[in-house]
Amino acid sequence: MTVFVTGTGKNPQKTLVTTGLALTTQSLGYQTAFYKPVCTGAAGTPKEIALVNKFDPHIQTRAGYAFTEDRDPFMAAFAQNETINPLELLNDYKKITAENELVFVDGNDGPATPVAENFTEETMIKWFNIPVIFVVQAADAAAATDVINESLRREVKTRGIILTGYAEQYKFLPQTLEKNTALPVLGVLNTLPNNIRAADLIAEIITRVNLETALNMKIAKL
Repeated sequence: MTVFVTGTGKNPQKTLVTTGLALTTQSLGYQTAFYKPVCTGAAGTPKEIALVNKFDPHIQTRAGYAFTEDRDPFMAAFAQNETINPLELLNDYKKITAENELVFVDGNDGPATPVAENFTEETMIKWFNIPVIFVVQAADAAAATDVINESLRREVKTRGIILTGYAEQYKFLPQTLEKNTALPVLGVLNTLPNNIRAADLIAEIITRVNLETALNMKIAKL
């Protein structure tokens, strides 16, 4: 089972949410992997991979490409006189899914993100043929709604929304998002601290995200 986790623009909490999902399913006894097709802003080990490895070295991690500039994948590759081969990403994805029970693919800034020439994150999602979970920052929910609805119009398979940066002032936002996108809000998270402990991150996911709906599977240990 695989899920593609992406944003609707820049969201510093997205990768932490993807990591939390992977940590949680690994802790529940599923062989889990974390795949980042394209890492940007990487100096040495990509920060997304380092984060997962720090929390749980038993989770298989893989990065397709890594570039030093913190830009969209297409431009980050261009800055290094490189190009991204989508077929290599697809082969990476097939290999890691064959080796694990659950795979979480950590996207970039949304389906419109350019990855290679005539190849966006949306194209990648459709090539992988897996559902999307959108991680939406509460403060950016209005713009996120437009991104999500455009993705739905373009027939991107979507599982639902995880809301981050939640606070009391946004108490009606989950219902509003569900009404305006016709998608379920799978979880509501406050802002997660960057120094959060693995056990606390797992607890946040278990208590505040509907994992069974997010993964479309029955989880015996919940």
